[in-house]
Amino acid sequence: MRDVNDVVARMFDYAVDHERTLAFKAWIKDNVNGKVVCELGTGSGIMAQLCLDYGATKVYAYENNKRIITYLKEQLSTQIDEGKIVLVEEDISTATFPTADIYLHENIGSNVYMENILAMYENLKSQGLEDKTYPNKIKIQYGTYT
Repeated sequence: MRDVNDVVARMFDYAVDHERTLAFKAWIKDNVNGKVVCELGTGSGIMAQLCLDYGATKVYAYENNKRIITYLKEQLSTQIDEGKIVLVEEDISTATFPTADIYLHENIGSNVYMENILAMYENLKSQGLEDKTYPNKIKIQYGTYT
């Protein structure tokens, strides 16, 4: 059994922000059924699991934090073994993404610079995926980056 201090603390961020979690849950419920989803920055795995719960046929789950990857391999082992989730250990700011119907990220509450979110958007845009990305617009202080 793992010591509580070894569990990835970031996984609790989503649980305490109910409005954000419920907004994404509602969007996922209405949009992923029968689709392939590429989740960018999987973190706790809650979004990948919600996608499967609401009918996604496959989820490519991108994460580059080794500690979180270890956690995800344990928590999502059944879905990974069944091929429903493909865990991809790669940086979303430079990755070449697989073909998917939706490119989903939940980086709204993240530090734009530390998480390299602008580079993620640039990467998606360079691959022509901005229209398949949700959300595909972020507001930064005095302007909007699309």
